Amino acid sequence: AWGRPLPSEGLSLEEVVRASLSLTSTRLRSTSTSTSSPSPSSSSRSTSTSDEFLRLVPLTLRRGEEAVGFSLAALLRREKRIEVIQQRTCRICLEPGSKTIPERQLLVNVCACRGSLGAICRGCVLQAWKSRGEENKNDLSCRVCHQPFVGQAQQLLSDNLKSDIKTKEESKPVLDEDEELKLCTHKITVATKLWQQGQNAEAAKLFSECIAGLSGLPKGRNYELTARHNLALVLHAQGSIQEALVQAKAAKKAFSESFGPEHQLTLKAAHNEAMIVAEAGDRASAGSSYRAVLDLRR
Repeated sequence: AWGRPLPSEGLSLEEVVRASLSLTSTRLRSTSTSTSSPSPSSSSRSTSTSDEFLRLVPLTLRRGEEAVGFSLAALLRREKRIEVIQQRTCRICLEPGSKTIPERQLLVNVCACRGSLGAICRGCVLQAWKSRGEENKNDLSCRVCHQPFVGQAQQLLSDNLKSDIKTKEESKPVLDEDEELKLCTHKITVATKLWQQGQNAEAAKLFSECIAGLSGLPKGRNYELTARHNLALVLHAQGSIQEALVQAKAAKKAFSESFGPEHQLTLKAAHNEAMIVAEAGDRASAGSSYRAVLDLRR
């Protein structure tokens, strides 16, 4: 430029300019792609440019009427390409998520579903759960992958189940045996989810209520043992070792009487009892219990 000869190395001036423009265009596209950022709208856009060389145009640089230099300009046709990147949407209602409307808040990776199925809004999580009916309210799992919901979806459903329990107790203080059994199974489900969320005090309270409510129900024996076994583990997590040991021993004994000493529930209860015994400081007894469980499992 400015009247200086360009080193062409055997190439014509036009070929040198074309090669230079090709390299510049590549760099421009690379920069555009790396610096593009999504907009907050329902779909984000990233732009890139593509330059098509048309021809060279000679230029004369003047100061007033006097020519002070000469150069060549490249005439280009620039095309702008717009790539539309779709925002994640709910897999059921197909609506985009919203941070201002609670029902439209997207919950991502709250089950084993991934890809386009990995996002679901709070409203659809609730609607899908309620559509299962009263008999399946304890089922807090995804209907696609059949895995239990975790994280915010788990908390959402357990909170709603807890609210249903409170409404049921207030609307009908006196329940028949079947209604009491169903209510207690709901409580066990909520208590288990609270335990998984680290809310041990509330979980222990609900498990204790279940044990008291199920103790007199002929059909509630197995549910009572589950609640007692889980209560032992919650008490252990709280640091109440002696109380946990009482519940663990009672659960193991009851499982053994109901299902036999080699049943998986009995062995699981025995294993957890040994863990609590070790925590209480009696490692010799804990070691003997662990070995007995291993022998039976072999």
